[in-house]
Amino acid sequence: MLSQGVDRLCCNVGVGEITEPGFTAEIRSLLAAHGIRPDQLELEVVETAPLDGRAIAVVAELDRLGVRIAVDDYGSGWASLGHLVHLPASTLKIDRVFVRDLGASPRVEALVTSTIQLGRTLGLTTVAEGVETLEQAEILRSLGCELLQGFRFSPPVPADEIEGLLAAPLR
Repeated sequence: MLSQGVDRLCCNVGVGEITEPGFTAEIRSLLAAHGIRPDQLELEVVETAPLDGRAIAVVAELDRLGVRIAVDDYGSGWASLGHLVHLPASTLKIDRVFVRDLGASPRVEALVTSTIQLGRTLGLTTVAEGVETLEQAEILRSLGCELLQGFRFSPPVPADEIEGLLAAPLR
């Protein structure tokens, strides 16, 4: 896949996984075994619990290794402004609950706009999750969101179907 123009693999990881002993060593081992450069891996930190000092230390170690870090589901749950201070993130993923109401709520549009501007100010790539309609995609593009993700482009597919998906034109 990475040789077909895909620039990175993105994987969700929970705080509990990150703090397991040997997590960083396992990531190093997997990268080496599959010939993947660290910058081709983006770990999306899914905050099922608050980040503690141990989790922040592991994420910092992964960042030093060259692995990209994303704050997932920003705007809901545990993901907050505080995490942008403590995590060496390169990507900010806007939670789908905000994307869902784009076009129907000026307040939501203002929140999404300010989140995209915050990402830009901090030098983060912004990704909108849960894009399902052309209208949502157009609004997000007009607001300057860099990447879009959701059923508008593809539902989840098994690994053996990814090559065909990459070869297909975007809808």
